[in-house]
Formats: sequence, C-alpha cells, structure tokens
Amino acid sequence: MADQRLLIVAVALPIVIVGAFAFTLFSSYFYTSVERLEEGIYVGYLAQDIDLTDLDGNFIRLGDYRGKVVVLEFSATWCGTCKAQLSVLKTLYNEYSGDDVVFITVDVDASEEMLRQYRDSNDIPWVVAGSREAGVIYGVYSLPTIIIIDKDGVIRFRQSNYVDYSTLVKVLDELV
Repeated sequence: MADQRLLIVAVALPIVIVGAFAFTLFSSYFYTSVERLEEGIYVGYLAQDIDLTDLDGNFIRLGDYRGKVVVLEFSATWCGTCKAQLSVLKTLYNEYSGDDVVFITVDVDASEEMLRQYRDSNDIPWVVAGSREAGVIYGVYSLPTIIIIDKDGVIRFRQSNYVDYSTLVKVLDELV
C-alpha cells in the first residue's frame, strides 16, 4: 500500500510540476492585458509616457489621460502640411471633444513665443505644448505625425504626413 502511494506521488508530482511550468510559460501567449504590454512608440504598444508643459504653464503627463482617447499630433509652425492637418483636427475636435477624446499638439521646433502666436492666430482650442524631446522619444522624423491612443493607453494608430478626415473618423469611431 505504501509502495502504491509512493508510485502515485512519484508519477503525479512531475506531471503537476511540468504542467505548472508549461502554464506559466505559455499563458503569456494566450493572455494579454494592458499591464503586461511593453511601453513603446508603435501601434500595439503601451504609449510611452511623456511630460509636457502647455503654453498656459500647466504640467501635462500623457499617462494621466488614461480613460480617454488621445489624439496626439506632432507638428511645427513652419510646416505647410501641418497647417492643412490643423483644419482636419479642428473638425474632429468639434465632433469628438465631448466624447472623452483629448487633443494634444506638440510642436517640435518653435520657440514658446512663436508657438503661442501660432496657437492664438489659428484659434487652436486644445492643449498645445512645445517639446523637441517628446518628438525624439516618439521617433518623429516626418511632420505632421498623428498618434491615437486608446482609453487603456495603447497606441492604436500612427501615421506621418497628412491624414485625411475619413481615416481619423474611422479610428476614433472604433475607440470612442
């Protein structure tokens, strides 16, 4: 009887250990949560957190907008395509700003004075900040660059150069 128990333990114990090891090893392939995602700058990654100070002197941390969809635009005041993109963003802002959607423009090149003048002359109603560092962190090499981050902080869209209205509406409608 004791030999039979010892045999059962000797066979069952390795099976349980191997099963637990396999579960631990392979569960990451079948289970994905926001907390387990790596931070990054591309679609599917948890958005890299950046700290900004807007033109009104308010401290902004991108991660503080969890629970909201974020439309993050990297631009420059001298960029002609960015000015064309601005009209699309204004239309989207008027349509989505009350639906837990936040718009942030980060200028990667202008002085604070130039940026303030640009914001005021173009009647930009959302957060505007200047940060060359944020552009470097997000690997922005072409302007404008639009990044849309979902309510869980995951990047769901990224495109450089002009992005048309219908493309952005499609993305926002899926996330709101």
